Amino acid sequence: MIPGQSRMIVMFVGILQYARLQISSLELQSDAREIRLGLLLEIGGREIFDRVRIQPAVDIALETVRRRVDTGAYLNFSFTYEFQSTGTRCTPSSMVAPGIASDMFYRRGVRVFLGPGCSFQCKAVADLAAYWNVPVLSGASTSGDLDNKGQYTTLTRTAFLMGVMGHFSVALFRKWSWTRCSIIWDDVSVWKLITVSIRSRLEEANIYVHPVVLGLQESTQDALDAAARRGRVILVIAPVDVVRDIMIKAYQAGYTSGEYVFFSVHLINNRWRFGDSSWQRGDEFDIEAKRAFEALMTFRLHEPTSDEFQDFQKELELRRISGNVTVNENGDRDADYSLWDMTDTVNGDMSACA
Repeated sequence: MIPGQSRMIVMFVGILQYARLQISSLELQSDAREIRLGLLLEIGGREIFDRVRIQPAVDIALETVRRRVDTGAYLNFSFTYEFQSTGTRCTPSSMVAPGIASDMFYRRGVRVFLGPGCSFQCKAVADLAAYWNVPVLSGASTSGDLDNKGQYTTLTRTAFLMGVMGHFSVALFRKWSWTRCSIIWDDVSVWKLITVSIRSRLEEANIYVHPVVLGLQESTQDALDAAARRGRVILVIAPVDVVRDIMIKAYQAGYTSGEYVFFSVHLINNRWRFGDSSWQRGDEFDIEAKRAFEALMTFRLHEPTSDEFQDFQKELELRRISGNVTVNENGDRDADYSLWDMTDTVNGDMSACA
């Protein structure tokens, strides 16, 4: 599995290649061939789009573009960038990022923005950028609200998109002719965003969804029982330790004998941010957890294996793409998802099965 810090940042090579295609919108003249970029990221927080994880990839991307300019592959122009922190947390208070972006645009001459990674902040910056007609290129900002290209006309996102995951879920349900499910979820942070996307897509496809919010239940056992009463297909969208706890309880309650199907979501294998998604912890519950995880399938981003990615990964690790970067008709990256299952029940190893 790819180390988590690179999973969300490798896209910046593709981002800067895309940025050069926007040169015409910047109205470059022969005497103004330096494009100033503004890097808007968190610093000192726990998000994947924190500066510590992103900036090394940006530096590599800039060097890549410069080499291609030198060889004549790109037009004769150059990039420089400056960084400004948008805080330490991704919160609904979105006034800091647009204020910084305005200062960069009017006082510093910035004409391309990289970030913010936080969806709340990105909405405000992308609104301004649409008015200015300058590109905003984000490696995160996965909220479905940002799909509206009628409003966010200059925004391109290269991370996984929540809407795509919802379509993936619908495809699985249709493949197996399922018409109802229960979703147990943690109603905070990324888990809420994932749940809203999957639930809305399933309901649009006329699939009944019974919601079970962890914070409204007395215990994870109560949440599990409530979900099991209303659906044989159960999605658990929560931190990895919660998923493991629910699966152990499901095994103990006899829910993993074949009558129920369980799914979890573990998009990025970043232990620092998302924890360890395996069943093994070295505790007294490992045996039960291993047996429970035989009944669990997991949504994950498709993992690249190309030589180009591996070379980039090695260079990035010395300094400090989740696959081929393609942009769809909506101006966002197309991301591939895979379904993981325990294919080796002896050793408890999970691998992609769809």
